Amino acid sequence: MRRKAERVIDEMERRMALIGGSWKAATAVQVYAVHEIHSFVADLLVARGATSHGLTWHFARPPIVGLEYEMDVRAVNEERVTA
Repeated sequence: MRRKAERVIDEMERRMALIGGSWKAATAVQVYAVHEIHSFVADLLVARGATSHGLTWHFARPPIVGLEYEMDVRAVNEERVTA
């Protein structure tokens, strides 16, 4: 699982760089996986600064059939949440 996560995280970094983004600019990071992720979160995400606003782990299969680990990242100036 760690290798799969590494590949996805590296790809997220590549894509963010293409549009001038970074982990520092990220305001939300979400992971979708039904496998244990605690063993690598510190090494792969916290160390890169990806969790400065926290990390949301959705204990669910990724929305794309066949994937074991998926994530999304966003950066917004203002986020409104209504109850």
